[in-house]
Amino acid sequence: EYSIGANFAWSTFNDEVNFQPTCIVFPNTTKHVQTAMKAIFQNNAEYSVQAGGHSGMTGWNTVENGILISFINMMNSRVTSYDSQSDTITLLPGIHWGDATSALQQYGVAPVGARAIATVGTGLLLGGGISYLSSPEGYAADNFVSLDVVLVNGTLVTATVDNGYADLFKALKCGGNRFGIVTKYVVKAVHTGLEQDKRWFGGLLVYPNSSSEAVLAALAHFVHDTTNPNA
Repeated sequence: EYSIGANFAWSTFNDEVNFQPTCIVFPNTTKHVQTAMKAIFQNNAEYSVQAGGHSGMTGWNTVENGILISFINMMNSRVTSYDSQSDTITLLPGIHWGDATSALQQYGVAPVGARAIATVGTGLLLGGGISYLSSPEGYAADNFVSLDVVLVNGTLVTATVDNGYADLFKALKCGGNRFGIVTKYVVKAVHTGLEQDKRWFGGLLVYPNSSSEAVLAALAHFVHDTTNPNA
């Protein structure tokens, strides 16, 4: 398990370092995260948290001679759920965005999430998160409703915009894992429609160098003058 977790951490996005954790914790539940954090806190140990290992910043998702908490076992798409009463989506910290959107297609909703299906939820959400839905809906973190957070001493709290942990809720928008470890996200649902109802388009246009000036002028005009909220 150590080898699997370590190699997962040392992905091609972060292979310029050779950090070796002293041990790797693979929590299956929030209780496991609480237990790990209590031990880390009591022993003043160095630690790091990793969801998908997608970040390219040196040392962001592994640690040298410390404890690595890996969310490999908390990426079950079956836990991804939609609540029609509150119009919210629940996500686990290790979920891949592709799995999350696939699980929610039957409801015609999606979270404001990654543009790459292999990206894992936590890093993008706590880093702000730019999405294909960001033009009308804002950053992924703008769509938080509530966050279950394990604090450094192992205490579990739920942070919302208007409860006693509102400051923590605000700090976790782009604050990464510096203020606690989020083990459950409840986010706003965006009604994107069912797959069979959507009109798909895509492709690649390649212009010659001789058209560079005209292409840049057209791009500047589009960015400045477009009135389409989804553009």
